[in-house]
Amino acid sequence: DETGFLRIALPMSQIHAWCRQMEAKHALFLLDSCFSGSVFKTRALPDTPPHITASTSKPVRQFISAGSANQQVPAKSVFQPLFLRGMRGEADLSGDGYITGTEMGIYLSEKVPTYERGQTPQFGKMLDPDLDEGDFVLVTAPVRKTVVTPVATTGTLTVTSIPAGAAVSVDGRAVG
Repeated sequence: DETGFLRIALPMSQIHAWCRQMEAKHALFLLDSCFSGSVFKTRALPDTPPHITASTSKPVRQFISAGSANQQVPAKSVFQPLFLRGMRGEADLSGDGYITGTEMGIYLSEKVPTYERGQTPQFGKMLDPDLDEGDFVLVTAPVRKTVVTPVATTGTLTVTSIPAGAAVSVDGRAVG
């Protein structure tokens, strides 16, 4: 239903506009949906290794999609569980205790097709000279233990969804 899809679809030009408005230095977008690869058509901690410092010193907008531009992916694909496995350390391809957006993209583009033939994740950076030099970085190595004193036992979380009606989960539990 292309007409129905186009009526509710969010144009990539809008996502790119939001990317340019963000104040965050680094942003990583994971797109687990059919045709999500079309995003590519428009295009420091102590003892941090120098390549990680260089990656985090410059802004970036990175994207990892579950499939290519013209590819349908299953509603329940292996993309999400493999992403979580990668976050637990398997995507740390260099073994340095850090996972970069690039490493996660490589990991998923190699792993997903071994489980789901015909599903080929894509990854890359936003085609913008002001937003394509850095790399998204996650720490997997043990960090020095810090004592954290809680300031409140409860709080408020406000979630705004565009388009409206998204399912919201916190710690794996559906909350609305």
